[in-house]
Order: sequence, then C-alpha cells, then structure tokens
Amino acid sequence: LKSSQSNQAICALFFFKQALRPKGWEIRAPAAKHPQPQHGCGAFGTALGQRITFDESNDFTNHGGIMSNGTPKTNARAGKRIAIMGGTAGLGLSAAKAFVTAGARVVAVGLKPENVASAQRELGNTAFVLQGDATKPETAVAAVAQAVTAWGGLDGLYHVAGGSGRRWGDGPLHELTDAGWDATRNLNLTSLFYSNRAAVRQFLAQGGGGSVLNMSSVLGY
Repeated sequence: LKSSQSNQAICALFFFKQALRPKGWEIRAPAAKHPQPQHGCGAFGTALGQRITFDESNDFTNHGGIMSNGTPKTNARAGKRIAIMGGTAGLGLSAAKAFVTAGARVVAVGLKPENVASAQRELGNTAFVLQGDATKPETAVAAVAQAVTAWGGLDGLYHVAGGSGRRWGDGPLHELTDAGWDATRNLNLTSLFYSNRAAVRQFLAQGGGGSVLNMSSVLGY
C-alpha cells in the first residue's frame, strides 16, 4: 500500500476484517510501528464512539498466534469471496492486492481496458478482473455472477468506483449544469445502488449475510 492511498485501503481491510472475523477477536492499542490513522476510518470510528486502532498481532498478514479466548487465530480473509467495484486502480487496486495476499478470492471491476490488463497482471491468476462501467446495472450483476460461478457465492462487496464530475459540468450550484448533475449522480450514487443491490440479492439467495463497504470522498461533503 502506497502514499495517501494506504490509510483508506487499510480502512477497507479493517472493516471487512471486523465483519468477517471469527468471534473472539479484539481491537487493541496500536503497535508502535502502526501509527494511528488521522483520517478516514479513524475519524469514522471516533464518530461511532470508539477510536479504531490497529494491533500488530491482529494484522491481516499474521496467520499465527492465539486469540484472547485461547483458540488458534485464523486469517479471517482467507477464502472469502470479494467483489471490488473500481478495483483496477488506486484505492481499489491496493485493496484487491491486499485481499489476494491475505488469501481472499477477488473479482475486480474497472472501466479502462489498460487498467484492467495491468491489474490482472498484478493480481495474478487467483483473481478475476473484468472491464465494465459501474454506472450500468449489468456490470455489478456480471461481477457477482463471476464470483458465484467461480467460487459458489459472494461474501463481501467493496465499492470504490466514483470520482469528480467536473469534466461533465459539475461544480458550484450556480455553475452546475443539468448534464453535470446527471453524470455526477450516476457515477457516484447510481453506480453504488447497482452494486449494493446485486450484492444483497446474492446474499439473500445464499440464505445468509455478507459485508458491504461503500467508500465515500471529500467530494461528498
């Protein structure tokens, strides 16, 4: 994980870790070499009334040790089936690589063909990388279907697809065009609706639950 993307990618892994972890895990004080995040999940955790911290012994790359209840610690991400919308560049690709390293099975979706090809090389043959437009309903459906076909189901969705709509006419209210409004809403809200709907439908079809993480942005404030 590199540069400013690392904190948010760690946040994604952290929330998935909490949702997918076996019972008995704890949130402990951070180890010295894991500085407390100052943005993103740290601020979100404070808003929830608890400061989110990272404990070296619970790091997603650590597969050994014993939990506080005396049972062997396991890697909660190993074998999990995760779809990542916006998973071929930036935060999404960072998270996809971390999940693959942790033993998860990943379907990553991206818009640009060149990013799709590059991501497939980086993630290797244990992941599926699909090209598609997140603002089209069939894209999320195809990603979920790929996970079901390849691995029999879906355990989690990470939606990080989105971005600025300035190129289409988004901006301050007095400058915002109708086209800019529609394009920005479709990119950042409609795409999320499509992916969340596809994931939840699959969770219900499986007869169980799953984890959904929707990444927002400073542009949402």
